[in-house]
Amino acid sequence: MTSQGQNNFYVTLLSNASRDIYEQNTNADFTVKLDQTIDLGSTSNWEVGACAISYSSSPEVASPVLIYCNVISPQFLDDSTVRCIRTFRLYPNAMSQYEFQNVQYVPVEQRRFQDIRIEFLTTEGLHIPFEDSTMPTKVEASFSQELPVVENDIKHGLGFDNSICITMHSLETYYLNQAGRGHLSAPGISPIYSAPL
Repeated sequence: MTSQGQNNFYVTLLSNASRDIYEQNTNADFTVKLDQTIDLGSTSNWEVGACAISYSSSPEVASPVLIYCNVISPQFLDDSTVRCIRTFRLYPNAMSQYEFQNVQYVPVEQRRFQDIRIEFLTTEGLHIPFEDSTMPTKVEASFSQELPVVENDIKHGLGFDNSICITMHSLETYYLNQAGRGHLSAPGISPIYSAPL
């Protein structure tokens, strides 16, 4: 999956899917085998964020709920690193649904995968006791490719006019140089601003 030139897509994960393969799936801990393999390539930088979730009722949990995802890079959380894609507060309702206004994107670590595992955990590492019901837990994930910053976008975003040009150095740092002075290595040219990627 992922065609050339496609830089974003969505995946909907349901806790009652793939139970013929993963018989131990629950509403708080489930693995979904996608219809096809997702191949993100070897050079592109991809991120993913949970944009919406829904779940059946549960007791109120005092601590924040962590949504674990196996395909992302570990993130810092207090004094540890965990594969946490999102945190949120859980309140006891018959049915709850969140659509997050600000999607928190995190780097995707696996470049090629077909199985995605989701866990809803407390900060103590315990699974959330969602009630068994006919309504499955749902997670909607938004995958997005980090596109390279282009010259015109940087100039426009930083408020510079055409008297400033931008060159890329070592693919890691952008330098702003006065236009008409030649290349970065030319005599008399020195970086006046650097913005690490």
